[in-house]
Amino acid sequence: MVAGFAGVLLAGQPLADTVADSATGYMEWLLEVKFNGEQRQRYRRILEATFAGGNSGAINGVVSMAKAYDRLASETEQAREAKREVPQREFVKLLRQAGDEDSRWLLAIHESRVAAAAGRAGGLSGRWTNGRVSMIQYENRYTGVAAPTNGNSFAYEFQPGGTYVFTGLIQSVMYNCTTTMFAQESGTYQFDGGVLSLHPEKNPYTYKNSCAPSSNKEGPGKLTDRKYRVRFTQDSGSELIELTGEDGQAQKFSKSR
Repeated sequence: MVAGFAGVLLAGQPLADTVADSATGYMEWLLEVKFNGEQRQRYRRILEATFAGGNSGAINGVVSMAKAYDRLASETEQAREAKREVPQREFVKLLRQAGDEDSRWLLAIHESRVAAAAGRAGGLSGRWTNGRVSMIQYENRYTGVAAPTNGNSFAYEFQPGGTYVFTGLIQSVMYNCTTTMFAQESGTYQFDGGVLSLHPEKNPYTYKNSCAPSSNKEGPGKLTDRKYRVRFTQDSGSELIELTGEDGQAQKFSKSR
């Protein structure tokens, strides 16, 4: 336990084994990994360098991690799971933004774990699509040129490293007027126990109306975390995933070849 480390530590104070062990445990919990012997030694060196550097803010950050890990030990597994999602997402975002070697090393460990989880889950990685196109097509009465068709197209693309892109296109045509809405959301995802958690970071969208260009607009869309229960199925030899949202609504997407 690290209860004895209270308040602001003095620069140059040595790293205690209890603090190192608990801070390491916190990092393992945060990234959902179990360091091997070599990785634990390297992380220990990172902690020792932090203490040797004499930056009181960084030192107390390590101690705060250790204390947080000790508090987690008294909680249920479900409570620990619930507390991890937000800090993990923010920490991984910081690792991606940082360019130092230690951050890249921790990020690689995290992404390796995510990739392994996706592989065990039956191959979520790849492109999955859902869409339809109307069989009715209008023709411009003056030019005789066929107008675009009504329809929509949605697609998820999951990368092994834990990032995803979702694209959505909805097109509505009435005679010579075409309304188009397009969005492309990107962010990170977690897939564990059959539950897919999406954490968008960008979501630009565009809206266009060929008959009312003054209403055209583009901008950043909403960033809303969401979860789906995932079920892998097949239909006529095609791989499918069924995503059921927290509202009970289900959508099916087919694997692109």
